[in-house]
Amino acid sequence: MTFCGRLPLQERIRRSAEARVFVFGMITSRQDRLHPVWIRRVSRSVPGPPQRQRWAASKYKHLHSGTIRWGAFRSKHLHSGTIRWGAFSSRHLHSGTIRWGAFSSRHLHSGTITWGAFRSKHLHSGTIRWGAFSSRHLHSGTIRWGTFSSRHLHSGTIRWGAFRSKHLHLGTIRRGTFSCRHLHSDTIRWGAFSSRRLQSGTIRWGAFSSRHLHSDTIRWGAFSSRHHHSGTIRLGEFSSRHLHSDLIRWGAFSSRHLHSDTIRWGAFSSRHYSKLK
Repeated sequence: MTFCGRLPLQERIRRSAEARVFVFGMITSRQDRLHPVWIRRVSRSVPGPPQRQRWAASKYKHLHSGTIRWGAFRSKHLHSGTIRWGAFSSRHLHSGTIRWGAFSSRHLHSGTITWGAFRSKHLHSGTIRWGAFSSRHLHSGTIRWGTFSSRHLHSGTIRWGAFRSKHLHLGTIRRGTFSCRHLHSDTIRWGAFSSRRLQSGTIRWGAFSSRHLHSDTIRWGAFSSRHHHSGTIRLGEFSSRHLHSDLIRWGAFSSRHLHSDTIRWGAFSSRHYSKLK
C-alpha cells in the first residue's frame, strides 16, 4: 500500500523514528499498540486537520481499534462506511467488526462478543452478541446483550436486559422492558414502553415515541427521549416526533446528524427521519 507514490506503509513505519501511524483505525506504536497518541498524517491525500490524521485520538482521552474494517468519528458528524459498525461519543471513538471492545469513561474491558457502542447520553447496539455501558462501570459477558443504567451496569447470562434511569435488573428472560417509573421483565420475546404505562405482549417487538407506541413484527429494542436501547435487532429508528421501524439491519443516532453509506441502515435526526438502504 502506497500513498502518493511514497514508500509502502509498513516500510515507512519501520523507518520512522517514532513509529506511530494511525491508519484506518489502527495505532501502531513500539511501546504500546493501543496507546492513544498525537500522530502525524500519513500523507496530504489523507483528509484531516494540518499535521494530524483526520481520525486521530488527539484531544480525546481514549481511542481503541481492533482488527476492524473501520468506523470514523467527528464530534459533529458520524459516518460509517463498509463496516459492520462504528460507535460515537463526543469524547471517544470506537469501531470494529471486532470480537469486541467496550467503553466506560473510567474503564475499558473486552469480552468474547462482537460489538458494543457508546455515546455519552445514548447507548446504541447493533447486530452484536454484547456490549454495554455505564458512566462509572463497564462489564462484558458471554451474552447476547447487555444493558445500561446511568448509575449501574450488570450483565448476566441472558438474551437481554432492561433499563431504568435509577434501577437496573436482569432476569433469565429473552428480553426486558423499560418504563421511566417501573421495570418489569417477563418470559416474552419483548415488551413495550409508554411514558405512563408498561405493557408486555407475545410480540417480537416494542417501540417508543413520546407521543405514541407502536409494535411491529420485527426484532427490536425501545427508545425514550433520554435513552436509546437496541438489542439483537433488524432495526428501529427514533425521531422526537415519530417512530418508524423497518426490516433492516440497523439504526443509529447522532445529536446533530447521522449518515450511513454502504450498509443496511436507517438514520436519525432530532428534526427529521431518513431511511437509507
